[in-house]
Amino acid sequence: MRSARTAHTTQEIAGVYVCLCNALTDGQVRAAAAAGATRPKDVFATCGCGAQCANCTRLMLSILREGLAANAAS
Repeated sequence: MRSARTAHTTQEIAGVYVCLCNALTDGQVRAAAAAGATRPKDVFATCGCGAQCANCTRLMLSILREGLAANAAS
C-alpha cells in the first residue's frame, strides 16, 4: 500500500517550534504579530524573552511577513 505524503506549511501545523532556545511556537509568533510585532526583537519583547543563538530569526521574519501580508490583504 502506498502512503500519501503531503507538504505542510507552518500555517497548517499548529505548535511548531520556531525558537528552541526560548521554546517559542509559530502560534506565539503569530500572536505577537497580531499584537503589532514586526521584527524578531518585537516578538522576543512580547514573549518576555531575548534572542539567544538567533538561528530562529529567519523563520520568524518569514512568519511575521506572512502576517503583515495577510493584514494588508484584508
